[in-house]
This record gives sequence, C-alpha cells and structure tokens, in this order.
Amino acid sequence: MNTIYDRWIKMMERKKLELGAARELLEKEESKLTILKTEMEGITEAIQVVQAIAAEMQSVVHEKISNIVTLCLASVFDEPYKFHIHFDKKRNRTEARIVFTRDGQEFDPKTECGGGVVDVAAFAMRLPAIILKKPTQRRLIVLDEPFRFVSKKAYTLRLKQMLERLATEFKIQFLIITHESDLQSGSVFNLEEM
Repeated sequence: MNTIYDRWIKMMERKKLELGAARELLEKEESKLTILKTEMEGITEAIQVVQAIAAEMQSVVHEKISNIVTLCLASVFDEPYKFHIHFDKKRNRTEARIVFTRDGQEFDPKTECGGGVVDVAAFAMRLPAIILKKPTQRRLIVLDEPFRFVSKKAYTLRLKQMLERLATEFKIQFLIITHESDLQSGSVFNLEEM
C-alpha cells in the first residue's frame, strides 16, 4: 500500500511543480500581453495621428487642385463647372472620384460632360503636379493637341488667354504641338516650314 501511496505523492508533487511552472509561464505571458497591449495602443494612436495628417494634407491638396481646375474651366466656358474630388473609404483604402458640379448638381465627367470640358480639366490637373513640386524645378509642360475636343470657333481665344495667364501667373512654359494656329503665342516653330 505504501507503494501506491508513494506513487500518488510523487505524482502530486510533479503536478504541483507543473502547476507552479504553468503559473510562472502564465505570469510571463500576461506580462508580455500587457506590454503588447500598450504597444498596440501606441501604434493605434500613431495611426490615428498619421490619418489625421493625411486627411489634412488631402484637404489642402484637394483645394489647390480644385481651385486651379475650376479657374481653367471658368477661363474658357461661359457656364463653367466646378471641379471636385470626393474621397471615399473602400476596402480600407481611400479612393478618389472626380465630379463636376454646376448649380448644385453633380456630373460624371466620363459620361455627362462634353469632351471639351474634360480636355480643359485634364490639362488643368497637370498643373498642380508642377506648381506644388518642391523644390521648385523648371516648369515646362509638353502637350500634344491638348484641346482637340474643345469647340475651336467658340473657345480658341479663351484657351489662348488662359494659357498666357497661367504662363505668367505660375511661371510655366508650355510647349504645345497643335494644328490650331490661333493658339500660337510666344515663340512659334512651324515644323512644316523647316
């Protein structure tokens, strides 16, 4: 009987040692978990700060882009659209959706606006990339028939005036390849004569 009793005691002592080791391991893991939770709170806070800064930068850049594109549209068209970018959160990412507005209504530029409006807006969207670039570099934009869908008779003079104004105001050089002689301004090179 001593033998069964002795084995039982030894088994209990082993189990006590195992229980002590398990408790010690549990304490270490709980300590690690506390540290990880603290780190996670710091990371979450840092993410929130970065997201707030990104949203502010997005707002500032959006305003600059919108102002330039809207200015160009207003320079050319009698009843111009205003340019907006909607930033939507989808699939844990920010997606940009471009819309034009007029009289409180939104229009999809791909399907609800004429090609001339889209040409001017596409041209104007290139400008902020050069204007906002730091450090400032030579501001040169090369364009090949940039306004091919704009009604030539009605808007050519306005397009030319817009280009001249942008060149002066933002110190940008435009190198334009075009068949429209009415858009000529500054130094002109006629390749057909060369």
